[in-house]
Amino acid sequence: MIEIAKDFDTIAFMAPSVLRKSPLRIFFLQWTRILAGLSVCFLSHAQDSAVSESPKNSFKPDQVWRVSIAADSRQTQDTPPVIWNQTASKVVTRSFGSSVDSTAYLEGEFKKPNAKDWRILWQDREFEVKPSGVFKVEIPYDSDLSSLELMAVANTGEVEFHFYRLSVTALQTVSPEKSATSDANRSFKKKIDKRFYISPGLGVTMIQYTQTDFAPYSATVLTAKVSANYLLLPPKWDLGATAFATAFTLSHTGDVSVRFIGLNLRLGYLFPAVKDPWRFAVYGGWYYSTMLASDQTFGYLNISGPQLFPTLRRTFANGHAMTGYLKFSPVSNALSLMSLSNNEIAVGLGYLIPTKKHTYSVNLDYARLSFTAGATALTSSNLTLGGGMSF
Repeated sequence: MIEIAKDFDTIAFMAPSVLRKSPLRIFFLQWTRILAGLSVCFLSHAQDSAVSESPKNSFKPDQVWRVSIAADSRQTQDTPPVIWNQTASKVVTRSFGSSVDSTAYLEGEFKKPNAKDWRILWQDREFEVKPSGVFKVEIPYDSDLSSLELMAVANTGEVEFHFYRLSVTALQTVSPEKSATSDANRSFKKKIDKRFYISPGLGVTMIQYTQTDFAPYSATVLTAKVSANYLLLPPKWDLGATAFATAFTLSHTGDVSVRFIGLNLRLGYLFPAVKDPWRFAVYGGWYYSTMLASDQTFGYLNISGPQLFPTLRRTFANGHAMTGYLKFSPVSNALSLMSLSNNEIAVGLGYLIPTKKHTYSVNLDYARLSFTAGATALTSSNLTLGGGMSF
């Protein structure tokens, strides 16, 4: 048998599993009753928390900050500086809970004859110069971006280097809210500098499992998990880890007692070309899982393999968000070679509810695992309803 481990976007829930003996129709009918009661209770608690912490929904999905741009000391006198439009240049930060995305929008004028024959480059990005000399720069922003280094390249091959200093000075607008004070500015810096998050969670997993020479096995279990995420190289690279274990078995068939333990490591790339309110990332990594069963001939030991899964998130106007993912993982153990036919395929949806202090999540996931080692064939499917909290 093999693990059905769930990997989610930063705070999504993850749980291992086994499958159940009942016919599929009865399985879903029974599960629907549990889903209805648990989801109503959880959502009521999360929404009540949001109201008690902030009656007006303190979450601000769109904050705009003024940016001051000045020539750096490295700017040579024989290279005329860009004339920056200080009014139009800004930093926009969009956030929910502990997740923050910030982008700098800068507008300048390049004083050159035939300005349209020049291009402005920043790292791996290129920006068009209009015939009037005006150009716009759109780049990710974080608190470490205090200097701006641009390269201007002409069609003739001439190259210029430009150096400028950036500073975020004050809040310009926050929807129809009050102007920000210096405390708000410090709060903004603190959010951007926050790079480490922890997300504990708990879920109910319904399992169906079949193995050669054994009767079909089913169980309903509680799975505990804790995830940690670190923005390794913001805003593009995200490093994370998740540990999970069966906390309690609610019910199971047969005489075998089963528990799961696992560890997941992942590294994700966030695609900057995908703009708010959307967020697209692709994660890859490795996981390890083992099963502790009262019958040593039942289940699996030391299953591991790579995992690849794209994730997509859509943020709504009220700051809530919907997430989704697909996952493919080839798996093996010490006695078998890795093969694409031995795999886990999973799909999941999550709903995120931000409050002033925490972000709550509700997640629904389905996974199917197929594995063959020698004469033994395993299949495992599960349906999981989970909840978590990020801080």
